[in-house]
Amino acid sequence: MNITCPKCGIDRRYPPSTASRLKSHICRKCENAGKTNSVTCSTCGKVRHFRPATITRLKTHECKECIDKAFASERTVLTCPHCGATRSHRPSIGDRRATQSCLNCPRHIPNVPIPDTFDGGYVLGVIMGDGLIACLNQKSGSKTYILKLSVTSKAFADRFRDTLHRVTGHKPWETVCTSVKNGDPKLGFRPKEVTEYIVGLTNRDWYDRLKPFKKDRDFTGIVERSEDFRRGFFQGMLDSEGYINEEKNRLAISNKDMGLLVTVAFVAKSLGMNATINGPYENSRGVAKVSASSKGWSKTV
Repeated sequence: MNITCPKCGIDRRYPPSTASRLKSHICRKCENAGKTNSVTCSTCGKVRHFRPATITRLKTHECKECIDKAFASERTVLTCPHCGATRSHRPSIGDRRATQSCLNCPRHIPNVPIPDTFDGGYVLGVIMGDGLIACLNQKSGSKTYILKLSVTSKAFADRFRDTLHRVTGHKPWETVCTSVKNGDPKLGFRPKEVTEYIVGLTNRDWYDRLKPFKKDRDFTGIVERSEDFRRGFFQGMLDSEGYINEEKNRLAISNKDMGLLVTVAFVAKSLGMNATINGPYENSRGVAKVSASSKGWSKTV
């Protein structure tokens, strides 16, 4: 629904439900016109314009340039160890910075592998399955690097949280989210309320360690790891992407990435299991699976 501002004549589009709640058809730009107050810098006399609500929050009427000149001799100079760029900060800001690296500088990634233990392999297996890693851009220009798992099984979420804490040494964050998921009438699924347990960790170092596997899809070296690591990796994939048929004593791990399934099959064979890859089939939407005996394995549910 289009609404025309009676002052400037600019058309704005709103959903019908939003348009019915509008108190006025005047656009925000016309409403704010003439409502700004001027503030004069007490040092240089520069005039700046602010809204009345902003003026009440100002700690000083000095402009930014005058404040920077006053603290010029006390500023902290930091040099990026990678590109050599220098940046100066106020003393309070310079003391709080945890690193001297630039925000957009290609950071040196240490060649530190994932621990060669069962827990290390389990974290990698879960991330390669239902987990994810992401680099989020913040409004301030900085970036946040996260590892996250969102599942409907509380036991699975608790196990991943405890394992992640032991491997990384950092306490993960966790939340509980209840939402309504839309069903697919073609497949016979109806909308239902679902409770999801979300476990995550904000850590740049572990994002760098998992990125070659999750983002670059490079599975080199997994089969050559220790038996404990391979068992943990297979257990993580089973918990996140697999299921166990107790009647037939068979397990299966499903995924669309054939390269990942081949790696899982090689890991299973290295552990003494006779694993086979089935699919993808015509109506499986590109999903294939690795099948093997479930003897000695259980799924966290």
